[in-house]
Amino acid sequence: MAKYIKKEMVDLHHEGQTIYTYRMQTLPMDNADFIKDCARNTTFSEGEIIGVIGTIADCLAQRMARGYSVTIEGLGTFKAQVGLSEDFKRKQRLAKLKDTQNEEGDDTAPRSRNARSLEVTGVLWKPAKSLVRDTRSACRLERGGEELLRKSKYTYEERLARARAFMEKNTVMRVSDYARLTGLSHTKAAAELRSLDNAIGTGITSRGSRSSKVYFLKQ
Repeated sequence: MAKYIKKEMVDLHHEGQTIYTYRMQTLPMDNADFIKDCARNTTFSEGEIIGVIGTIADCLAQRMARGYSVTIEGLGTFKAQVGLSEDFKRKQRLAKLKDTQNEEGDDTAPRSRNARSLEVTGVLWKPAKSLVRDTRSACRLERGGEELLRKSKYTYEERLARARAFMEKNTVMRVSDYARLTGLSHTKAAAELRSLDNAIGTGITSRGSRSSKVYFLKQ
């Protein structure tokens, strides 16, 4: 029997009211166990099922690569997703860091997006209605637990004061530091720091991005 998790969240669109979402608690199943389940009560051997799945995967990749949207009855529709290539994005980052673009004769700096700057970045899958229906019919849910919000015992003003005191002593502060100082979850701490960044009266600014982003006091 599958279990569901009740998760407490803040509704940012309705003045921070608490809302609840639900998700299924999933367990990992590796390829070998899945193949055994497929072969059970059938006349197919595990080797035959592995061969068929491999053939389908190879054929699916080739057809999507040629621009086809492939529908497999009982599974759904598959199509390739296109985005900027990692090499193009790397060159863009380098160009920004140098901030000189082609002024020094750098022919590797990207000028515009074209076919060479794009690549397949993922596969979009729309499940078949029958797959959703069969899963729903076979599923029996029971409660598996709750994920409650981590609420800070400090007020907004107290959190700001603690952050400023930390940066005065340590120069820079990361999201993990702010979460530990205030008792907020990592997600909520990151969101609040973004709101403090360069806001009037906070004296806080930042540099870097993503995991390397740090916050410090303005001089």
